[in-house]
Amino acid sequence: MHPELRHFVLRRGGPEIVDDVVAEAFVVVWRRWDDAPADPSRRRGWVYGIVKHKLAHALRDRDRHLRVASRVVATAVIELSDPGDDLASIEEARRVLDLLPRAERDAVELAVLAGLTTLEVAEALQCSATAVTSRLTKARGRLRRLLAAEGRSDHVIG
Repeated sequence: MHPELRHFVLRRGGPEIVDDVVAEAFVVVWRRWDDAPADPSRRRGWVYGIVKHKLAHALRDRDRHLRVASRVVATAVIELSDPGDDLASIEEARRVLDLLPRAERDAVELAVLAGLTTLEVAEALQCSATAVTSRLTKARGRLRRLLAAEGRSDHVIG
């Protein structure tokens, strides 16, 4: 059943979320096994229902992440670029942001774009405030180096 579930998620959500969705679904299946239907044909549908729920959640998260990332990129482009810059600048800013590790990128998006406090970011990311501060510091350093290597100003990132 595992390959079938992976294919189901792949067709609907894409390769970047397959492993996480299937793994999270199996955790739920394991925890709720006592609730599973006794009939194997119904049990299969029950498992697919859990996978579908986890997939919907992952797609919402991905869409939310993309919206936030787009706003961060747009903000960075506005602050970094000259008035005459075009779509290439937006793509460049997206590329630079995408070079950050996921944890750092998430912290930057929530703190900078969404304007959350360190404690709010920690709550959203389910980590300590110290971890958020560390991620932001590392992200700023990486962004400074990346932007400096490309001859860009680092005033945006503090």
